[in-house]
Amino acid sequence: MPHTSRTRRVTARLLVAFLAVALLATACSNSDGDSSESKNTTTTTSPVPQVREKPANGLRLAVHSNEPLFLLNLAIAIKPEDIRKTYENWPEDLRWMLGFQVIYDAHNPMPDAERGPALDKILDVTDDLKVPTIVQVGTFLGWGGPDRAVLDEDFEEHPSFAGVALAELSAGFETATGGITDDQRQMVVDAMDVAVDNKAAFLWADMGYLGPLVFVSAGADKRIADIMQKHPENMIIQVKQNGMGRRFGSWSSAFGFFAADFAGAWGVNSEDWLWWEASLEKLYGPQVPGGITVEGMTKSDFPNRSRLTYPDALYGTEMLVAASSGATVFLIESPDRMVDSVTRKPTATAEQVVFPLLRLISGSHLIPTRSDVLDRTKIAFQPTADDQPEFAFDEAFTGLYGPEGCTKETELSCTQRQWLPSTGRYGIIPTIPALTPAATLGEFVKVVRSLAGTPEERRSIFDDLYPDEVKGDSWAAPGGGGSWFVGNPNENTDQSSKFELPAVDGTIVGGTLSPQSFAVVTTTSDALGVFFDNFRSDSDGLWDPKPTKDVPAKQTTAGDPAPSAESRFVLKFADRTDEPKVTSKGGKVTSAWNADSHELTVTVNARGPVTLTIG
Repeated sequence: MPHTSRTRRVTARLLVAFLAVALLATACSNSDGDSSESKNTTTTTSPVPQVREKPANGLRLAVHSNEPLFLLNLAIAIKPEDIRKTYENWPEDLRWMLGFQVIYDAHNPMPDAERGPALDKILDVTDDLKVPTIVQVGTFLGWGGPDRAVLDEDFEEHPSFAGVALAELSAGFETATGGITDDQRQMVVDAMDVAVDNKAAFLWADMGYLGPLVFVSAGADKRIADIMQKHPENMIIQVKQNGMGRRFGSWSSAFGFFAADFAGAWGVNSEDWLWWEASLEKLYGPQVPGGITVEGMTKSDFPNRSRLTYPDALYGTEMLVAASSGATVFLIESPDRMVDSVTRKPTATAEQVVFPLLRLISGSHLIPTRSDVLDRTKIAFQPTADDQPEFAFDEAFTGLYGPEGCTKETELSCTQRQWLPSTGRYGIIPTIPALTPAATLGEFVKVVRSLAGTPEERRSIFDDLYPDEVKGDSWAAPGGGGSWFVGNPNENTDQSSKFELPAVDGTIVGGTLSPQSFAVVTTTSDALGVFFDNFRSDSDGLWDPKPTKDVPAKQTTAGDPAPSAESRFVLKFADRTDEPKVTSKGGKVTSAWNADSHELTVTVNARGPVTLTIG
């Protein structure tokens, strides 16, 4: 559930411990920092703002590789004028991609009679703005939105009402440990029925905990599976970046619905709470035991300070990992990481990471289509039941791209702190529904239903089917249009990563990425482009014993570069003799040409986005 209504299992002691720094709740405000790197404006606009096409099949909302969707969470109590301000402050060339998700406060439920009128006030505004709006109607606490009759009436009256959503069914103790409940299964069916009957979207965002994965259980439920198979165009599945010990399994099962054609779209719900749930505090610091714990698990005693430490550029890396496997729906859960709660202006995170990346991947059509993704997906996991024990704690992904160095004694805390894939060689291995029809199973070269052998033995099966195209220890995966997405996979270490991509038209692109950074490499007929970003808000002051009042303002500037913050891009040309021309925007960029080896080295010093064009 989004930040405004999230129910965290936080003790009163933890809340009291944080009162001393309550001023930090508004930390990520606007992007008017005084750092030269943070002022690297990246809001280059398209010549003509795009307009989202009206679906030809009568659906209220269609999302695909050429028309992705970025959702912004709105609390049900938001003032109508704040919705308008948010829209007006959003970059004009990105408004076509914007959608809203309305969140009811599940922890403090609104009386039934007030839910419909409160929603009408919001939908009146979104109708006027023509922004598709999804309404979250249920969570692990049960149904929290208007009843069916009110929803049907609102769909009839409001053209911007685009769908209904469920979130975090897995977060309740019973589901987290024992799997999805019968009541929750019925809630999923009810919400899907509302969406299908009104030609609307059904969005389900969830993650994994200690028990069976809810997405895997849903894929083995005949009622749910039947609806999804009959109406995949209505279905959007999002992986939520939180949970416990099942990071890679959550991604796999969300993507599995898309790969098996149970859902027409999928995406990622990124969130800074992940830093706290990984029990991390200051950047590059160790996992810190806290008061909320079970055996083998730790969580910091400072949830808000932890979440605000989350390096902003990691949002971009997560978006690229998802997009490389066809994801088209993106959301950053905490709205204050995108929009200042008072001014309603975009934050540094939005301006320095999210907006430039959305602009690039949408404007250049860099998200691969479902068919392109499936062409590269050779192997799928398929549990034969709701969830098999051997798939727990992401063991299936160890040795491929998942957690490393974990033992039975440390598996919980070890898997908590690892969530970025170490390699893009295998893409995201889908965990497809147990009820996937035989015809769809035939689209995969191999379907794995149980784990056998050591991680090394299992990896050899994958290596036989997935070519080893990229050198180095970076995560790298192909995007659409001949592009490549690259990221440093080290979540919380001051460690650079290297990469070398396969040759394109005789040119090999490689380099070194600084910590918490990503890059997108594109090619045209006459130039090669590199978009690079390593922006992070200045979070160091959050961990001072007595934070000063200017900490929130400082957090909108770029954080101090780590010792390894310099990045390099090396281009090896097959037979070029003249020195390539390098143009750049953002950061400090230098280049050196070696005519003997036909190599161009471009060095980037920045704390934020940089665009390179090599012609």
